[in-house]
Amino acid sequence: GDAAEFALKSAKLYKQIGDAPGQVNALQTAVSALLASRESEAAFRVAKEALEVARSDGNANLIGTSLELLANIHLQNEMPKKALQVAQEELEHAQEAGDAKRQAIVLQKMASVHVANNQPKEGIRRAEEALELAKSTKDKKVEAAACSVIAIHLINQKKFDDAAAAARQAEALLRELGDVVGRVQALQLVTSAYCENNDHANAIKASWEQHAVYKEVGYKDLEASTLLGVADFLNMAKGAREALKPAQDSKVLFQQLGDKEGEAGALLTIANLQLAVQLPTDGLKSAKESELLSRSVGDVVGQASALQTACTIYVMQQRHSEAVRVANEARDLLQKAGDRKAEAAAWQAIAQVHL
Repeated sequence: GDAAEFALKSAKLYKQIGDAPGQVNALQTAVSALLASRESEAAFRVAKEALEVARSDGNANLIGTSLELLANIHLQNEMPKKALQVAQEELEHAQEAGDAKRQAIVLQKMASVHVANNQPKEGIRRAEEALELAKSTKDKKVEAAACSVIAIHLINQKKFDDAAAAARQAEALLRELGDVVGRVQALQLVTSAYCENNDHANAIKASWEQHAVYKEVGYKDLEASTLLGVADFLNMAKGAREALKPAQDSKVLFQQLGDKEGEAGALLTIANLQLAVQLPTDGLKSAKESELLSRSVGDVVGQASALQTACTIYVMQQRHSEAVRVANEARDLLQKAGDRKAEAAAWQAIAQVHL
């Protein structure tokens, strides 16, 4: 696509003026664009070039990000051995160069590949090695990343309290670095650990912490999305009534941002919560607003979901002809979208309406 073409032109210019970091960043942008347009072979070639340029420059951070891109392409193509081979080669280069920081970064990437490939023992070993090297080089970013890999491993091992502690350690390090998105990702791991342990109270607390981080720095779009996550947890733990307020606050934020797709999603959540607390009239109004917004932005699946919620409310109100109408509309939309599973559920809903 155009994005990849422009990024490659940028990389060429950076090369001409001898700016290796700029060249690598531009090549990485091209890789992302090529992957988005599903040109995996071209993405692989460019990612390989990015790693080679980063190696020649000796920039440990750029080597790490380039290696991650290349490894992820191998993983997406179901070639985990290739991903590990690339990482192992890079580790050997780092060891030969005697660059501890570079070794720590590569070990952390290797740990992630092992965990993604369901090799927990190797993953934790590499993560612990990365953690020790990161501490010795005072590289808090890599230390935090290693803590996050360890947290994921501990969640998989059902050691939830230890996992939450490791993720908290990562969050504290990222807070020192001022890495907002990284902090929230670490808090998401904390939330996951508590959820897996059915500790809803602490999961809700960690979700509110995510919201507070985004609110503090003024990232309203992410704040709005996080509020919907809080609403989901509150709905599970305390019921729909408790979940309504954060969902409504999320809708207001999306509205302020002019994000119609986000607002439609928030309205759909609100509609389902209103349905759960026996407010069908309010729920129907929210579902209709969600459907209109989804239609305006061309979100067929969102539109169908809103219609399905409206169908449920119509059935509750014993308005069967309207229920059949919106159920059929939802099915037609899902057929066009090619979502076979959702279409099957839509057919089932139509059958239930006719009972």
